[in-house]
Amino acid sequence: MNKNRFNLLLKILIITILGVIGFFVYKTYFFRPYIQMPWVMRGLPKGYTNSNPYYSIRYPADWNIDSSDANLTPEKQGAILSISKGDVEFQIIARSADSSPSRYPTVCQFPDSNYKENLIVNGDYIEIKSGDNIYRTTDVLPFTGGAVGSGYKTVCFKKSNEEKFTNKIGQMNINYKTLTGFDDKDIEIMNRMLSTFQFE
Repeated sequence: MNKNRFNLLLKILIITILGVIGFFVYKTYFFRPYIQMPWVMRGLPKGYTNSNPYYSIRYPADWNIDSSDANLTPEKQGAILSISKGDVEFQIIARSADSSPSRYPTVCQFPDSNYKENLIVNGDYIEIKSGDNIYRTTDVLPFTGGAVGSGYKTVCFKKSNEEKFTNKIGQMNINYKTLTGFDDKDIEIMNRMLSTFQFE
């Protein structure tokens, strides 16, 4: 009787140990959503990669993408990628190195900047760090040669080892646009999209 009871307890113990081992093997090697689907879990399941200039970005499934004019060619000096939902738009504008320089300034001056430039932004901004890059999304105050309303935000960029923010990211500018006004959810989603932006 004691021997049969011991054998039964031993079988239960072995089955329990094998079950625990099997569970951890399954979680480690087969069920890894945090590795396989990191952007799905963050609400950004779709991805886009551009070739000229090269960049990539993630965006939500219920946003629409228009990449028909996103690549620079020898025949055109400007290109635009639009990711939108309703009248809210995340816009990446690229310009060729041969295009005429913009008449607008490119260096962003913030209240905490220790340099003086003529693209002045107000004190309200959101800072996003992505790898070695730092982005600030902000409203731009009116300046000579142009004025920006409440339906427009620009992205200023710098590398962590640089001093100045600029609204040029390589050959590109990134803007948030709307006709009817942003709400907090729009901004939060576009900031998450911006945090996935990779470029060369």
